[in-house]
Amino acid sequence: MLQHWRIRFQLFQQVTVEGTAWILCAEMLKMARTIIGLETSANGGFSLNQVTGSISHDRGVTYLAAGEVYECTLSTFDGEGTVFLQKLAERVPIQYTLPGIEVEMVVTAVDARGNAQSYANLLESGFERGKFDQLEVRFLSPTALPSANAEAGMGFPTPSFVVQALTSQWNLYNDIEFLVDAEPLVRWVTPQAYSISADMKRQPGPGGQTHLAFQGTVKYNCGSDIPDFSAGILRALFWLGTYTGIGLDSRFGWGHMRVRIEQVARAGIGQPLSTKRGH
Repeated sequence: MLQHWRIRFQLFQQVTVEGTAWILCAEMLKMARTIIGLETSANGGFSLNQVTGSISHDRGVTYLAAGEVYECTLSTFDGEGTVFLQKLAERVPIQYTLPGIEVEMVVTAVDARGNAQSYANLLESGFERGKFDQLEVRFLSPTALPSANAEAGMGFPTPSFVVQALTSQWNLYNDIEFLVDAEPLVRWVTPQAYSISADMKRQPGPGGQTHLAFQGTVKYNCGSDIPDFSAGILRALFWLGTYTGIGLDSRFGWGHMRVRIEQVARAGIGQPLSTKRGH
């Protein structure tokens, strides 16, 4: 069976394919591991379940130009796979397309002096992943979604399922606090937008505190893979943060994390989120 997973991204600083671009592609592909079992290797290859393959790119792509949009496509067929990088002629929204989840996102980092930097810029400067202080995700449920039995494994996760998943998967924090607007979030209402925001604090390093705002819209797609998707949705969202440089990882020693789930105005769906600074 032929399967495709597509990642589109836009850089704000020119980088070479042989250098940072490969790191960027590999890290972005890793975010799919929670849902589809993708693994990447240090030698530029990857494995997906029993499929192994290599990463290649369009001959015309010798570097990644600032402001252009590129697409990285993972294809598997009969035990073989390829990852192909190409430049897109049209300017399209930044999208991450995975089974059951579609994300449009922009990642912007703000350093200790208040200067905005792109993720590519951080990679070029050798910035250590994880020195960020803010993660915000807004998502939209576009279709009628099961909710009453979701926690029993019958589909879309309810808010309490989300909290349970976070509690079980992210007990690596020294101090973790969940704030949930229980009344409007007894179940997901569709169509409706929600936001999941996480404030993360760590001990300031030699360079001082650095903050990051994760901006995006996540659209849930109900399909045949919903049971697996339901179980992995929160892991996917937060590992997405890890593999795009936000660094939700125990290796980086976060000291405190606070998560808040709330309903947001219907009119705000599809609009960019405002950048927030960490505490």
